[in-house]
Amino acid sequence: MIIKIIKTKDEFSALKGDWLNLQKQVPQILPFQSFEWNKTWWDCFSIQGNFRRDELCIVTFWVDQKLVGVLPLFTSRFGIYEITIYRYTRPFGSDPNLTEIRTPLILKDHLENAIDYWMQMIIKSNNSLCRFQIIAPSSQITNSTIKYREILFLEKRIIPNYILNLSENWDDFKKSLKRNIKESLRHCYNSLTKDKLSFEFITLTSRDTILENIDLFYMLHKNRASLKSTISHPNYFHEDKHRKFLENFIQSFDSDAQNLCLFCLKINNEIVAMRFGFIFGDEIYLYYSGYNHHYGKYSVMTTLVAEIIKWSIEKKLKRVNLSIGNDVSKTRWNPEEVSYTECSAVKNNKFNKIIESIVHIIKRNRKSSLLSA
Repeated sequence: MIIKIIKTKDEFSALKGDWLNLQKQVPQILPFQSFEWNKTWWDCFSIQGNFRRDELCIVTFWVDQKLVGVLPLFTSRFGIYEITIYRYTRPFGSDPNLTEIRTPLILKDHLENAIDYWMQMIIKSNNSLCRFQIIAPSSQITNSTIKYREILFLEKRIIPNYILNLSENWDDFKKSLKRNIKESLRHCYNSLTKDKLSFEFITLTSRDTILENIDLFYMLHKNRASLKSTISHPNYFHEDKHRKFLENFIQSFDSDAQNLCLFCLKINNEIVAMRFGFIFGDEIYLYYSGYNHHYGKYSVMTTLVAEIIKWSIEKKLKRVNLSIGNDVSKTRWNPEEVSYTECSAVKNNKFNKIIESIVHIIKRNRKSSLLSA
């Protein structure tokens, strides 16, 4: 295996063909592992300032001149002018949860080698003031914490991801559901019929049509975020930069690409709920959503997800990824859970232990002051 580090934007752009080819080989690829997402992210979120400078550190793995794995990493250097005080190496996607899962894109047979290389980067780091962030399948992180005593693993966060394995038709899929979700579905459709409301399910797949309707999505997403009587969700697109990122990601595809979907639920000719979906391979990932709270009593988001599942079955997709987060809107569908672990790590020495103890005390005191305020 040959390992190459991508350090320039030109090298990054030149990697596109090999990266796209690797995407076709990795099963159950996430949108956040795609070349389009990572290139758009770097162009939008990397910082070149006086105090912080971000540098590409994309680790690529090659076998017989074929790309078999990518660790999309970058290093943030903090300091004044040419003097670096602190380094932080982490995966692409350090944003306010726009990138929901930041795991590497690697063929399964080479995943362990890639994780080992990641660990060796930490062990071989010369600068004591250097922190790393790791995100990978939980089993891999567990094995690494046992194997590498030279590494001090810090705070960890478990990220549950929920995936529905689809049947060949809706009726068979519905039979596998638990009683509570079956009753929920009956309520969704019957409540509309009872109030003599007609609904229509629409799928927007054209890049340009999606962009024409994206402002309505932002409005419904903001509406959903403002609700206090249900599970709290922030407005992830309140900043111009966040909206620009999503729009640039959409524009990175050809106009007739089959990867993009904006699902809409119309009631009496008014769009009342929307949700993004991204298709890679035979799986669709359901991204952020929004709805008109005036139609909340009809459980329009449940109806929309049900219609998306029906649509996915018709399109012969094998899985619907319900995204991350342990909440009832996902778990009641009886999905498969795949967990990832995100953790920070430093080289295991006395100096780092002292520094991390100080950081822990500062964080604890800050949290206490916020709670008492």
